[in-house]
Amino acid sequence: MLSRLAKRCLESQRGLFHGQLRWKSQDVGVIGVPFSKGQSEAGVQMGPKALRDAGIISKLNEIGCNVHDYGDLIIPTISDDPPYLNVSHPQTIAGTIKLLSDAVTKCRQDKRVALTIGGDHSLSAGSIHGHAQAEPNMCLIWVSLYMHLLPMPFNPSSITMKLVSVKPERNLAFYWMVSFRVCPNQNRFHCIRTGPKCYCNALFTAKCMTVFQVDAHADINTPLTSKTGHFHGMPLSFLVHELKDYIPYIPGFEWLHSCINARSIAYIGLRDLDPGELHIVREYGISCFTMHEVDRLGINQVLERSMEVVNPYKDRPIHLSFDIDSLDPRIAGATGTPVPGGLSIREGIYIAEELAKTGMLTAVDVVEVNPHLGSDHDKHLTLYSAVNIIQACFGKRREGNVPRDYSLPKPDKVLHKQH
Repeated sequence: MLSRLAKRCLESQRGLFHGQLRWKSQDVGVIGVPFSKGQSEAGVQMGPKALRDAGIISKLNEIGCNVHDYGDLIIPTISDDPPYLNVSHPQTIAGTIKLLSDAVTKCRQDKRVALTIGGDHSLSAGSIHGHAQAEPNMCLIWVSLYMHLLPMPFNPSSITMKLVSVKPERNLAFYWMVSFRVCPNQNRFHCIRTGPKCYCNALFTAKCMTVFQVDAHADINTPLTSKTGHFHGMPLSFLVHELKDYIPYIPGFEWLHSCINARSIAYIGLRDLDPGELHIVREYGISCFTMHEVDRLGINQVLERSMEVVNPYKDRPIHLSFDIDSLDPRIAGATGTPVPGGLSIREGIYIAEELAKTGMLTAVDVVEVNPHLGSDHDKHLTLYSAVNIIQACFGKRREGNVPRDYSLPKPDKVLHKQH
């Protein structure tokens, strides 16, 4: 069985068992997070209620989704929760994102796409972490043979390769040795049990989930680079493997381990970065397309290039974290940190539609909707934008949708019988 597994891995140009990770996108689990302690503006905790009142559950049902509403998390109340090392409300935040991590894990184990509605962007630390915990076997094995390491001229011989089963959240890898006979003239591999003396190690990259963050801000400050101490600007830094040495000890966060690589993140729509965030993005090669690139290239090229970097074969589970402030304030003014010059509603919907079409979108966050800010017109447009983007994530098409069980109605008596 192991030999067959290795052979399929070598023969596939798109990774192991391509397409097998695709859950039914119509099965959706909704998790509300009425949380506001990650920033200073009151009202964002009402985002989940506002989205439900706007009919998000019924609108998802209308486009054929099977929706299970897990309800709102019960946010812990901690009266004595002073700042610690520039992080405000650390105990409350740590407890909330732990609850969300567990909730998203359960949702994914129930084979549902996790839709998390917030609430401020602090919650993405819990949703992404929970997503990673739920799919320890989602990693794919990608094989790249360094043929130049073999002696030349190269005669038919065998290569012993390590097949890897990776659990990224634990940083563990389990290895099996499998031998293949290499036939260079035929460009084929044949499984064998033993091989002669010529060996070469294969290079494997664990194909963990990818994170698409659509946001005006990078939200990857560490506690030591943040200017405000607001956790909604820090969540990704706690999750990135490469930043582990830069995250100080904070009581309550001991359970939160890094779970993604920096190069598994793609930013779209950035236009307001702090110096520390910009340094991190550049230093660790994070895919980043600002509004300048959106204007210059167009949203279709930006999304295609982002996908080519982090998920070129569209075989990795995708986590979309959509901050409503990525949209221009003219269409999403009811948010705490609006920045002019953002995405249009058409661009936001396009991103959601294209990611949905991959079949790999398995978790979505929509955050920072604050119905207490802005005019009534701002609130209406913000909710309209958020609802339409969520629907696009789950299959709504702008040209319209045909219900899954739809069939053309037939009259009792036809005008002309077919001959």
